[in-house]
Amino acid sequence: MTCRVVVLPPLKLRPLGGLKEFCKNYGSLCENASSKICDVVTPPTPPISEYCEHRPRGPPASAILPFLFLGSEEGAADEELVDRLAIKFILNMTEMCPNFFVHRKDIHYKQIKINDSYQEDIGQYFEEAVRFIDEARANGTRVLVHCHAGVSRSATVTVAYVMKHLGLSLNDAYKFVKEKRPEISPNLNFMGHLLKYEKNKKNTE
Repeated sequence: MTCRVVVLPPLKLRPLGGLKEFCKNYGSLCENASSKICDVVTPPTPPISEYCEHRPRGPPASAILPFLFLGSEEGAADEELVDRLAIKFILNMTEMCPNFFVHRKDIHYKQIKINDSYQEDIGQYFEEAVRFIDEARANGTRVLVHCHAGVSRSATVTVAYVMKHLGLSLNDAYKFVKEKRPEISPNLNFMGHLLKYEKNKKNTE
């Protein structure tokens, strides 16, 4: 598939030094230039997912930690899978995907309505997501974090959680999650928010 790239105007939040500097410092987190690149258009920017229908998807749900699964809308809609994995908490990181089993009293939902775009401030939701995941862990049950494809939005908050829960750097947390779900690929804006989260984390230690 051939994709085109249209340059965006400067963003308020970006990795320090831009993409070149980001890849210099975090080379292991950058994909080769020959890999698929999704279209980006000037504001108002539709969700990136509209331009990435053919990007690789992983399994419906991938085990990241014993109590934490990262997956897609497909996994969130599969009641047999949800029951088999004993998932009782579901974190929906989309604006449009429904909470499929909201009628069930034994399944707890939290929906953070966010698009996969370069304008979204996903960082403001990190602590809210961490608390919800920790609530599942404290209750001795499992949580599924999902978005549309399990690639960008849900992957971003999962990396943030692993950073905090395991005390890892962004680089190590990203590698940890990617080993469990190789398809993850947060957009550059979301990576910028993870960098900021890492910096704030270091400042409070």
